[in-house]
Amino acid sequence: MQLVGTDAAQQARHVVTFVLILVSIWVLLLCNYWFSLLHRAGTFMQRSLFMKSKSLLCVRDAVADDGVALRHGTGCKADSSFEIRLRSLSSCQRILVLSDSHGGILAAASLLLEHKCARGGRAAGHMRALLPAFGNATLITDLLRIARENECYKVIVNAPPTLVPLLDSLGFVRKELTMVAPLDSRSEKMSAACRVPRTPHALAIAGYTVRPLEETDGADAYVHLLSQLSCAPTISDEVFRRQLARQRDTGSKHVTYVVEGPCTARSTPSGGRLPHDRHEVGEEVRTPLCGCATIILEEDVLSTWDGCSGGRPVALIEDVVVDQRERGTGLGRALLRAVIEICEEAGCASAVLNCSEANAPFYLKCGFAEAAGGEACYAAYLDD
Repeated sequence: MQLVGTDAAQQARHVVTFVLILVSIWVLLLCNYWFSLLHRAGTFMQRSLFMKSKSLLCVRDAVADDGVALRHGTGCKADSSFEIRLRSLSSCQRILVLSDSHGGILAAASLLLEHKCARGGRAAGHMRALLPAFGNATLITDLLRIARENECYKVIVNAPPTLVPLLDSLGFVRKELTMVAPLDSRSEKMSAACRVPRTPHALAIAGYTVRPLEETDGADAYVHLLSQLSCAPTISDEVFRRQLARQRDTGSKHVTYVVEGPCTARSTPSGGRLPHDRHEVGEEVRTPLCGCATIILEEDVLSTWDGCSGGRPVALIEDVVVDQRERGTGLGRALLRAVIEICEEAGCASAVLNCSEANAPFYLKCGFAEAAGGEACYAAYLDD
């Protein structure tokens, strides 16, 4: 009888243990379920707050009252001249800021629009003076959108290695080297008054002159030069005149120069039509354009200007071409020397250009040096 009672007690204990295990499992499953619900709710609230905070951010053009917010939010040493410099911007330059709902500024950048005759008369965007230095994805994404709305086929930026991971994630690719030449400004005027002189300059080679591109040069002659550098399909005279008008609207802060050789009197070919690389001027037939270069002035609005030694504009040099028939004559070096002199007369602090590694030795001989800190040119193509 005692053995029977002992077996019954053991069975009862087993049953109770089994029930406790089932209850524990049920409690664990219930807790896991509730924890999962809480996690999902927390994630949803976090995403909602993120989207709400993101919707409160706004990319807009800078205004005169942004000076203080820029100093606090980006480290830009905008001083009392910020408003003056902002008003002095040409039609090809915009200062974009990323602001929050409280009026704070989280990031800023300068966007320059280069009105080209290449790529069928499209524009190229230059992203400059990015603050803070490590970049901001929201600002850059909106800047690309704005560039696309302004008919840009690409946006380029000269960036240090620290910015490369962000640029890679946004579709930028490494293109060329960045070359810089410090300039000895000849102008005592403040940056806001600086302009690219639109007067002819004699080159070191006798008989050759560099002067601003004119409508009378014709689209074909200029595009023929550009086609030796990049994609430059034929454009109509209407597009050619429109792009030159847009350059003039910048107040001489975006000027394309061409090299003109000696003029000789020639008769018009049979049929009465001159070849695309020659045209009639009065009783003369002007020789083909021998080279070209474009200068764009970037006003120094977002730099760490201290009001004494800095604040001068930076000259961006684009589309430097010497006709293949003139290469090896020293014309390229003479053209670069004239361009640098023009930038100095405009009061620029430095000149910046981008080139392939194969062409770097030529620019080194012309007074340029590779940009410090491993800075290189990256591009985002907006048609892709």
